[in-house]
Amino acid sequence: MLNELDLETLDLVLVEGFKHSHFPKIELHRAEIKAPLIFPNDNSIIAIATDGELATQPAHLPVLDLNNIQEITEFIHCYLKISRRSSECASQV
Repeated sequence: MLNELDLETLDLVLVEGFKHSHFPKIELHRAEIKAPLIFPNDNSIIAIATDGELATQPAHLPVLDLNNIQEITEFIHCYLKISRRSSECASQV
């Protein structure tokens, strides 16, 4: 499905699933599910949003509060600006 989109004309596509596809994504991790984290084996993860503590803290990725929509929104906004070579949010991502 993603290959049918003209990615040159899009800023952002929000999808659920596609764990094994290579494109920038935020890993959603719910502590109660106790599923293994994906980021150690997927270098396209740009951040982790979780509702609990992580057993493995990624040194190279931001960890976001899954229940804080404003924080996630600001991260995505800054990530897109950095992708466009803007330095406005460099310290946040």
